Amino acid sequence: MWKTVLSYAMSSTNYNITNVNNMYNFIIEILSLLNDEQKNALIDSMILHMGRGFYKDFRTYLINKIPNSPYVAFVNRIV
Repeated sequence: MWKTVLSYAMSSTNYNITNVNNMYNFIIEILSLLNDEQKNALIDSMILHMGRGFYKDFRTYLINKIPNSPYVAFVNRIV
């Protein structure tokens, strides 16, 4: 399902001019619904489809917003 959501977000919006914080919050909410394997797959898909720049900005946002979040372990990888 989340692959469909990412594809829809990429095809129907230009995330450079949308409210990116809302998109980041939506991805954080998706992470809360997935198991560990799916979280890693979601992060891989995000890097592949949305780009490393978007991923790095998301990682920075997550670390600044929720520094003790359990999701930091999933997004804190070297790209």
